[in-house]
Amino acid sequence: MTSNIQRGRFSFSLASLLAAVSVISIGCAALAYPTQLWAAVISSLTLAGLSLAVIAAAILHGQGRAFWGGFAFVGWLFIVIEFVHVPTINFDKELLLPNLITREIGRWRYPGGSNWYFDYTFRLLSALIFAWLGGLFAQWCFRRSLRQSGLDQQHLTTDA
Repeated sequence: MTSNIQRGRFSFSLASLLAAVSVISIGCAALAYPTQLWAAVISSLTLAGLSLAVIAAAILHGQGRAFWGGFAFVGWLFIVIEFVHVPTINFDKELLLPNLITREIGRWRYPGGSNWYFDYTFRLLSALIFAWLGGLFAQWCFRRSLRQSGLDQQHLTTDA
């Protein structure tokens, strides 16, 4: 899902558009009808996507490596922060932005109580969103370092 920004124009491939629309539609369906099945599907897809991102970061070169490396790093970091209990870290996880959004949407959609499947699915989808943003940021940093070193045109034409 990498994008190219060359000469002030933002472009993306049809494959990346299809992938983005697919992930968004599956995520919306999972949040609209939060069940154990949807939680398992989103969990499997998120963990598989993050694992494949690690492999892609190891295999690819240039902008692809930067994007997938940033995607994997931020995605796994989010998963660890959200789901791994570390007793030495003493901060209130309820004040993190995804948890506040989850609580407010869950309160609006399920006023009688909390829905664990909705919370779990929302956190995993948040991991994918933050991972994608991390990938874009890493790709931007890579392009910026190339521009500063003067290798811009050589790498952008071979890696695009």
